[in-house]
Amino acid sequence: MHFLRLRAKIAGTRSPVELLLAFFLAVAAIPSARAQEQPDVHALASKVATALEQFNSKAIVVFAFPGPSTFVTPMGAQLADDLSDVLTQSSGKFKVIDRARVVRALGSNRVAPETAADPETAVWLAQGIGADVVLVGRLSREGGSIQLTLDCLQVSGGKYLQSFQAAFPLTDKWNSELGANIDPDSEVPAIRGPGADSGASLPHCTSCPAPQIPRDARDQAAGGTVTVEVVIGTDGKSRDIRVLKTPDHGLTVAALQAIQKWRFSPARGADGKPRETRMPIEVSFSH
Repeated sequence: MHFLRLRAKIAGTRSPVELLLAFFLAVAAIPSARAQEQPDVHALASKVATALEQFNSKAIVVFAFPGPSTFVTPMGAQLADDLSDVLTQSSGKFKVIDRARVVRALGSNRVAPETAADPETAVWLAQGIGADVVLVGRLSREGGSIQLTLDCLQVSGGKYLQSFQAAFPLTDKWNSELGANIDPDSEVPAIRGPGADSGASLPHCTSCPAPQIPRDARDQAAGGTVTVEVVIGTDGKSRDIRVLKTPDHGLTVAALQAIQKWRFSPARGADGKPRETRMPIEVSFSH
């Protein structure tokens, strides 16, 4: 009864005591609100850490998780950030490469965030930042939850070490962001056909050396075509490479390495000024 009377008095007078009480109530509510906004990855991280210790991992890297569509949403990026952070605190037997280095690696290699979910590409990128184990995963939607399928890959040889499954509740916040793409280049318009804009020109290659077929593909007398989609900037360089279709035999990375070196004359608008555009490219390999 004393507590009820005190609350009634505070509500009527808006005294400093009310403000102090409101502050403590707000602070107490923060963990609960955060828990509702983002999934808890501690249980998953514990399982992953145990496996990594058994594999004698020294340095690991976590790439953002695409899905439920083809691209990486804010939820896929946040889950990767959270998992990376918890793993960093969970064991002193391995180090976790900072996610900021991952973002820089994607930019320097000119690949889109979702491209890193490809095992072959992930292993290649992980080698460049000094990891010996890489974690890649994909998200799918099942009813009111988001399912994460997580694969643990050994960088040397690309061997699968272990897979994990985890389910997270689909909060209102995440549900509202499932259509959001974290990739800023996703807003670059796709190429339009000839004649779509009077006086406009399309990009064309000015220096595009033939790609080198990997040794494994040569040994298997394998060839094929890798189909990608890239943004051609006003500087004539490609970026934000998305792999649309690729055969086996390790041709994906060879295609990415080739495109990094290519140079283009950029698209131009009807006013003659260079403009960036997104376009498909086929990289062919012949034995």
